[in-house]
Amino acid sequence: MIEVVLKKDIKPLGFKGDIVKVRPGYFRNFLSANGWAVMADKHNKELVETQKKRAVVRREQIAVNAKAIADQLKNAAIRFKEKATDKGHLYGSIDERAIVEALKEQIKIDIDRSNVELSEHIKTTGEFEISLKLNEEISAPVKIIVENA
Repeated sequence: MIEVVLKKDIKPLGFKGDIVKVRPGYFRNFLSANGWAVMADKHNKELVETQKKRAVVRREQIAVNAKAIADQLKNAAIRFKEKATDKGHLYGSIDERAIVEALKEQIKIDIDRSNVELSEHIKTTGEFEISLKLNEEISAPVKIIVENA
C-alpha cells in the first residue's frame, strides 16, 4: 500500500486533500492516470496542510461576511413594481436574478443568485418572505413586497 494525496473528491476513497492508502496499481493505472491523485511525499503533504489552513481562514472570513450581511438584512424589504392584472397576477415573474439585482440596487448587497432560496418564482402581488443562504450555517430572511405598477 502507498499513501497518496487526492486532488479531487472520489466517492469510495475520500475528499480532495485527504491522504489515503491505496494499492500501487490502482494509483498508477487509475488515480494518477486521470490526474486525481499524487504521491504523498513530504512536499505534497506540506502543500495539503498549507491549503487546509488557508481554507479554514477563508471559511472564517466568509462566515464573518455572512454574519455582517445577515445583520444588514435584518428588517430589510425589497420592493418590486410590476405590471399585473386586476386580480394581482403578474404578467411576468420575479426570479432569483431579479431578486439579486434588487438587493444590489436597493440595499447595496452583492450576492450570487445561487444563494437565493426560492421554491418557485413569484407570480402575484403581495408580501413574501424568502431566505438567503449566505453560507453553510447562516441564512437570512428577506421580505419581498410586490406592487402593481
